[in-house]
Amino acid sequence: MIQNMRVIEISGAPFYEFLLKDKDKNEKRIVADVLTGKIRSAISEAEARKLAVEAVSKPLKINEVIYLTEENVGGHHEYREKPLPAWAVTFENNLTVYLSAETGQVGAFRTNRWRIFDFLWMLNTIDFNGRDNINNYVLRGFSILGIVTVFSGFLLFFISSKYFRNLIKR
Repeated sequence: MIQNMRVIEISGAPFYEFLLKDKDKNEKRIVADVLTGKIRSAISEAEARKLAVEAVSKPLKINEVIYLTEENVGGHHEYREKPLPAWAVTFENNLTVYLSAETGQVGAFRTNRWRIFDFLWMLNTIDFNGRDNINNYVLRGFSILGIVTVFSGFLLFFISSKYFRNLIKR
């Protein structure tokens, strides 16, 4: 069943992108040429290199190109919760461009600044696996500890305040 359809551009040419879902909610993307209707195959490594170079503002040298699948992307990978398979094109300045292997669309840009942010976000959410679960028991425990600390501060203020001690003595 067709779930979604849109027109995308791959190397200057228009294509239809169809998102299909079956009964088991498995997703599949099909890309077809707008003019001919011919279904396009997945992008190759050479096309991924070309599309990644087009996606960056300055011409950079490519260091590495990796094909990402479910098997080689774990929970700690910086390209999480995005459609797979994908191409990871890494440039000389540690910029990585992630492209969908099915559609050729840029899924994410990852820089060293983003990696620092992601590390700090992981520490903030205290989710060391997926980094996006803000409903874990460790974070809940620290939240409860913070609330207890605030209320104990209010209690200590009232106990040690001369005004309230005089009010109680009357």
